[in-house]
Amino acid sequence: MNMRLKEKIVDILCTPEHEGKTQKALAQLVGISARTLQNYLTPEVMNEVRKGRLLVMGQSLQLIDRAVYRKALDGDMTAARIIYNRWDQLRDSEKPAEQHPLTEKEEQELQRLEKQVQELENGQNNQP
Repeated sequence: MNMRLKEKIVDILCTPEHEGKTQKALAQLVGISARTLQNYLTPEVMNEVRKGRLLVMGQSLQLIDRAVYRKALDGDMTAARIIYNRWDQLRDSEKPAEQHPLTEKEEQELQRLEKQVQELENGQNNQP
């Protein structure tokens, strides 16, 4: 198995823009025949693709979270609610054995953000 070709196939299959494309279209992107692509799609390669997709999605979500966080800091209440929901999801998804106490700096930042969101909510509720 050509390792460079395998890596190229995995990269193509991990790219979100290529989601849903046919094997023929994917093979054309790589520059190989559809039959060659099929030969490379072993369980091992598909496992690498799954791991790669998870990594790409994780990175994409981080970028989205940052953008929503910035909007929340600018006073967007919908964004603030989304951030709180994401925080709850992350907190709830941790297994008890994996939980670790917040550092003093993290705790202070969390308290600051909670206060800022509360002030934003109070300001929005007081508007006519």
